[in-house]
Amino acid sequence: HIVETLSKQDFKDDCICYAIGKYYWETENHSLACEYFREAVTINPKHYTARLYLAKNEFNNKRYYECREIAEELLSINNNNAMAEQLLDAANEEYVKILSYEYENGIEDEHFKKGMLPIELGWCLFQLDETEKCIEILSSLEAEEDEKYAYHNLYGRVLCSMERFEEGLEHLI
Repeated sequence: HIVETLSKQDFKDDCICYAIGKYYWETENHSLACEYFREAVTINPKHYTARLYLAKNEFNNKRYYECREIAEELLSINNNNAMAEQLLDAANEEYVKILSYEYENGIEDEHFKKGMLPIELGWCLFQLDETEKCIEILSSLEAEEDEKYAYHNLYGRVLCSMERFEEGLEHLI
């Protein structure tokens, strides 16, 4: 088979690596596919579609934080990509469950320094348009000095999205 022959060669072409990865993805060999997608991204860090499949793989493997990171980065490049939006929403929905449990039980998340977990939970809720829940969490916090920027940035954005501009601007200025 031509793909198997090509996959044994050492390519420095991101498009060929992506094509081989796509073949393996379609044949349900996601692990091998991701090796080629990662190689495509190594060759060309801007390879959007390879990165999109890597995000999908993170989601499929329940690594929601990692999926969110990739999806957010991709959306900052192209904010109209439906697959990246769907991945971000799905990852946020799952991650909210994890972060809520950790927050309610005083468990630290491996991805954030102490005190940032409720702010990250707030971001997930905000991205899911659950602004009331986000406000509820933020209003109960007393942000530490090194968390104040993130806290006020999120709080201001949420309030402005709710058309509470005067309150929001107080946090953003």
